[in-house]
Formats: sequence, structure tokens, C-alpha cells
Amino acid sequence: MSLSSFVIPRNRKVQFELEILIEELANVPLVAGLYYIKWKLKNGKKTNGITERALIKYHSIVWRYKLHNSVQIVIGKDGVLVPCELSIKELNGGKEVNNIGKLLLNLSEYVGLNSMTRRYLLQDSKINSTLKVNILHIIFVNLLIYIVNVISHILFCFS
Repeated sequence: MSLSSFVIPRNRKVQFELEILIEELANVPLVAGLYYIKWKLKNGKKTNGITERALIKYHSIVWRYKLHNSVQIVIGKDGVLVPCELSIKELNGGKEVNNIGKLLLNLSEYVGLNSMTRRYLLQDSKINSTLKVNILHIIFVNLLIYIVNVISHILFCFS
């Protein structure tokens, strides 16, 4: 149990249900190997997981891994949702594991939006591969008023 659970009042913690589909890693310059993904969620019930190992076919790796979790996001004093990070690491190998790249997603930016599919360029990577992630939905369980801080604009969500 973290220290923030004692410091932050209960009325500023919002419970969300999220459903994310990690579809594929495209533009992989390699032609052989087994690849898998490790994911880690900061404020969730199940905080980490791993996909099955998949082979490269036509310079892409397809997982179609569905991540369904319950997340607790804190509302800041200004009414804006505090960032909630999902960390995704792409790895390859059997006995010897090599890190291909990683991706950090701020899930607070996608709360209340409809299903959206995006391709993200891997960070800390030597290859220019893109990870296709479909954010199916992030819906709230608690009925509260909050503001979602999105990069391009601010979306007001009322319940």
C-alpha cells in the first residue's frame, strides 16, 4: 500500500475501467526471432503482465493482446486528472533477452474518449518500429466531476 493512499482523500480518487488492445509491432527490420511484451501499470489492480511470445511475419509481430483492468486515478487540487502511466516494453529472445524498445502512455489523456487506434514510435530503440495500440475505452465507475487534460485541448467530463 502506497503512502499516497493515506495522504490523498478518498473523494479525489476516481475508479476507472480500462480496456486496451495491443495489436502489433510493425516495421521490424529483423526477419526471425520470438518477441513478447511486458506491461506495467502504476495504479491498477493487476499492475503488470506479459504477452505470449510471437514470431515475426512480414516484418511485423502480431499479438492482439487485450488488457482489461481497473485503475485508480487521482484528481488534482485544480480538478485535472493526474497522469496515470502505462509502461510497455518490447523484448525478444529465449534464453538471452534483448530490449527492443519501450512506450510510455498517459492513460489520463484518453479518459472519456471513444475507441481510438494509434501507432506509437518506440522510445529508447535502435529501430524505427511502431506499436499499434487500440484504446477501446476508459470509463469511470465513480460519479464525479473532473477535467481531462489532453495535449491539444481540454475536455470537460461531467457525470
